[in-house]
Amino acid sequence: MENVTRSSIPGIHLLKDKNFARLFAARFISTLGNGFGPVALSFGVLGLKGGSPWDLSLVLACQTLSMLLFSLFGGVLSDLFPRSRVMVVAQVIEGLAYAALALLILAESPAIWALCLCAALSGVCTATFSPAYVGVVKEVVDDVDLQEANGLMKVGINVAKILGLSLGGPVVLLAGAATSLAVDSLSFVISGVLIYFTRISPVRAMSRQSLFQEIRLGASGFFSRSWLWVLSIQYAVAFACMNATAGVLGPLLAKTDLGGAASWSVITSAQAVGAVGGAVIALRVRTRRPILVAACVTCMMAAVPFALGFGAPLLLIAFTALAAGVAADIFEVLFFATLQRDVPAEMISRVGSWDMLGSLSLAPLGVMLAGPAAAEFGVHTALIGFGSVVVVATGCVLLVPAVRVGRLLDEPVVEQESAQHA
Repeated sequence: MENVTRSSIPGIHLLKDKNFARLFAARFISTLGNGFGPVALSFGVLGLKGGSPWDLSLVLACQTLSMLLFSLFGGVLSDLFPRSRVMVVAQVIEGLAYAALALLILAESPAIWALCLCAALSGVCTATFSPAYVGVVKEVVDDVDLQEANGLMKVGINVAKILGLSLGGPVVLLAGAATSLAVDSLSFVISGVLIYFTRISPVRAMSRQSLFQEIRLGASGFFSRSWLWVLSIQYAVAFACMNATAGVLGPLLAKTDLGGAASWSVITSAQAVGAVGGAVIALRVRTRRPILVAACVTCMMAAVPFALGFGAPLLLIAFTALAAGVAADIFEVLFFATLQRDVPAEMISRVGSWDMLGSLSLAPLGVMLAGPAAAEFGVHTALIGFGSVVVVATGCVLLVPAVRVGRLLDEPVVEQESAQHA
C-alpha cells in the first residue's frame, strides 16, 4: 500500500492511495450500473411476447440459486489465484452476461432457457467476485485501516445503490429494458478494467489440493470461530425476516393501511438513507468488543416489522426503517473488519464464502413463509412474529462467550492458522 497521510475525516485519507481509490471507483461504478439491473430484467422479461410472472420467477431463481450453489467454489478460486485477477474475470464475464440479456430482450421472443442461462452465469460471477473482494480489501490496506476501509466502501456502495435504483426506473421507461441492461453490462466492464490496473501484491497461493479438501479447510476456518458462524446464523435469520417484511408483508400492509406504493416508497427510501448513515457512523466507531456491538445492533432490524405490526404511523415506521438501515451497515463494517483481521490472508475468501452461503441461505425461506403466515394469522400478527424471531435470535447469540469477548480492531493478531497451513 502507498504511504498516505491521515485526514480529519475518517477513511478519506485512504482515497489518496491510488490502488484503494481504483477499487473504490470500481465498486461504485458496478453498483451504480447494477442498480439498473433488477428493474430492467423484471420489466424486460415481463414485456416479452408471452412473458409471465412465472418466467420472471424462474429467471430470478436461476440467478439466486447459482450464486448460492457456486459460492464455496468461488471462495476456493479466490484463494487459489490472485484475487484481483479473479475479480477482473468475474466482472468482465458478468458484463458479457448482461450484454447477452440485453440482446435477448431485444429479440422480443427469446427462449426462456437462454435467459435463465445468462442469469445463472451472472449469479456464478457474483459468487466468485464476493469472496475475492472480502480478501482483496486486506491486500490493499493495512490492518489498522480495515474498519475505515470497509466503512468507506459501504458509503460508496450505498450511495451508488440509491442512485442506481433511483435512475433505473426512469431509464427503463425512457430508453427501454434492453438499453438499461446494456448500461449495467458496461458498468461491470469498466469496473473490471479499473481493478485490472489496481496494483496489489497477492498473498502466497495456498497449496493445491482437491476441491473437496479446499472447501473443507474453509469450513474448518469458519466453524472453528464460534463468533463467526454464530453471527452468520443471526444475520441469516434477521435477513430472512427482513426479506419477508420488505418482499411480502410490508407491501401488503402498505396497500391496505398506509395508502399504497407511495408510502412504502418512503419507508424503503428511509432504510436506504439509513444504510448510508450507518456506514458513516461505522467509520468512527471504536470498540474493544466489535462483535458484541455488531450482534446487538442487529436487534434493531426487528423495529420495522414491530412498527408495521403494531400499526404505528408512517413517520414512525420510516424512522424505524432508517434505524434498521443504520444497524445493518454498522453490523457489516464491524463484522467484515474483524473477519479480515482474524482469518489468515490466504484463507479469507474460503472462509468468507461459507459466511456468504450461511447469511443468504434463509432469505428465500422468509419470503416463502411470509404469505402462508399472513393467510393463517393475519398480516399484523405475522409481522410481529417475524420481529420477535429477530429478537430471540439476538438473545441466543449473546449467550455465546466468544461474542461477548472482543478486542479493538487495530490490535495486532497472531495468524496461527497461517503457519499451520503453510
